[in-house]
Amino acid sequence: MAYCTIADVRAADPSLTEVNGYQDAKITEKIALAVDTIDRMTGQWFEERETTFSLTGRGINDLCLPVPAISITSVTIDEDELDSDGYKLRATDPKRYRFLRYISGVWTDESEIEVAGTFGYVDLSDADPPVASVPTIAKELCIILTIAMLLETDNAQLKSETIGDYKYERQDGGVITFMGSERAARYLQQLTRVKAGVI
Repeated sequence: MAYCTIADVRAADPSLTEVNGYQDAKITEKIALAVDTIDRMTGQWFEERETTFSLTGRGINDLCLPVPAISITSVTIDEDELDSDGYKLRATDPKRYRFLRYISGVWTDESEIEVAGTFGYVDLSDADPPVASVPTIAKELCIILTIAMLLETDNAQLKSETIGDYKYERQDGGVITFMGSERAARYLQQLTRVKAGVI
């Protein structure tokens, strides 16, 4: 899933219709670019993705995961797979698991550790099993970036444009900045703090 939908983008800017030249495929392309931008700038992703992380221990029994775990499929140390009761996830808040605890020892500095599973900085419901959804700040930042990219593509001379409560401005050299509500200004800062494990 993407961080926002075509309908979300058009709801934020009703002028982005097919009649005005904004076909679904064009908006979908810009949403994908916005998602990639958010991922690269924050070092996180905000949806469920299956992957395997290759990590090294730090001489303690809690291993910090680069992206919060939703579920773990397997854990290997130096190519030996651990039993599922040999480790457990530890949360930094009630629903986000940033640490993997080794129950019967420590992750030594020399260990080569592979952790496979489903990961993502997502909001989890109280359902059993929990349902993952994109955090609101990631969704709204994706909408803003998508609209800005559409405007940038269609009007190379565009210097500024107001998008709802937000203002998009291109400085000399093509640098894009966003101004507007205090909440919007904090989005990227908050998501970047996620990268450092502050949130």
